[in-house]
Amino acid sequence: MSLARIGGLLAALTLLGGCSSPLVALLSQPEPEPQTSTAAATQPASTPPAAIASGGTRFAPANCGIAVDFPAAPQEVSASGPQPRARLSQAASGGDAFFVAACQPGLQISEANAQQILGGLVIDAEMTDYQGASVQTGAGRGFAIQGSGPRNGVTYRYQYVLVPGPTGTLIVSIAAPSGSFPPSGGTAFFESLRAL
Repeated sequence: MSLARIGGLLAALTLLGGCSSPLVALLSQPEPEPQTSTAAATQPASTPPAAIASGGTRFAPANCGIAVDFPAAPQEVSASGPQPRARLSQAASGGDAFFVAACQPGLQISEANAQQILGGLVIDAEMTDYQGASVQTGAGRGFAIQGSGPRNGVTYRYQYVLVPGPTGTLIVSIAAPSGSFPPSGGTAFFESLRAL
């Protein structure tokens, strides 16, 4: 798979899918566990998500240097531990839509290893069609993959963006049934990426 330079994030993002990262585990979980069901229960004081005017929640783990705004408060937030992450599930026509952000502290990606990571997403999500691109985000240059594949008997569209930060890489994703893609808030989710 080769990555092509695309000027804007919106031009590059339309679909995407799962890999051997925290994203797969988060997307495959049926419901968050009670002890991680609220941000207040798991957020350390140093990295609490700040509410934003649109009613969403900002996920800004200190060890990535990048923030993203969810369209609503995530049901699962874990800012402590080796891989901070947040997950939001919301109803969409034909099934649930998922918004996920996960920080990989210390992971510095280049175009070469981004292709390997994105290739893993394609394989793990069993994507039947996919497209990769280098994208420009509000947090700087990133790498994206988009495609469709099966999920619990339904064809889902997936969208992943890897954004390297000063101290790690933030991986953001949305997944929704093909007929409901992009889900409500999906475009704003990716457009909200910002360096801290």
